[in-house]
Amino acid sequence: LCYSDGDNGDGENKKDGWDVDRTTMLALCSEGANASYVSGNFDAMNLLIDEVLNRDDIPIKDKFRVYEVKILAMQGAGNYHASIELGIDVRRRLGLKTPRNRRTSVLRILGGYARTCLALGGKTAEELANLPELTDERIIMGQRILELMEVSCYQAQPTMFALLVFLLMDTSLKYGINASSCDAFTGFGVILCG
Repeated sequence: LCYSDGDNGDGENKKDGWDVDRTTMLALCSEGANASYVSGNFDAMNLLIDEVLNRDDIPIKDKFRVYEVKILAMQGAGNYHASIELGIDVRRRLGLKTPRNRRTSVLRILGGYARTCLALGGKTAEELANLPELTDERIIMGQRILELMEVSCYQAQPTMFALLVFLLMDTSLKYGINASSCDAFTGFGVILCG
């Protein structure tokens, strides 16, 4: 994508932008992919996403932003099952468990509901608001992926939606709250309303 000085015209000493300044290239590609998505330039978005995802020398935490943009683009195109699969893959790469993309039994949903109610333990809204802030970057990323996956599951895999809400709730109660916890509590309210 980006070449620096050092190219004398015959291909010798050519360095691409990744060799010159990896951090800046990652930021340019990640935010460029997001800007391209927002502006509707999906060809440019895909090129920038691929530029980052095809690099083996970039850890998953640094690739997170482009995964996030890719999931949003898939959802916008109505590719809900593909976005669910990508979300599951990203969480697996982060070392986090996630339910499989398949229809879930009522018994499993009821079990998740019971475990979440036990974890809530009758906490008041004030006690929930006073939970510690989630600071673990890996868990924060996992929460954000679950938040994105909820949209797709609600559309394409509704029985899985409940499991994701329970997982968001349980993680918030165990590790602390962050912006994604809002989706956990709202989703749990939706489930309670039937």
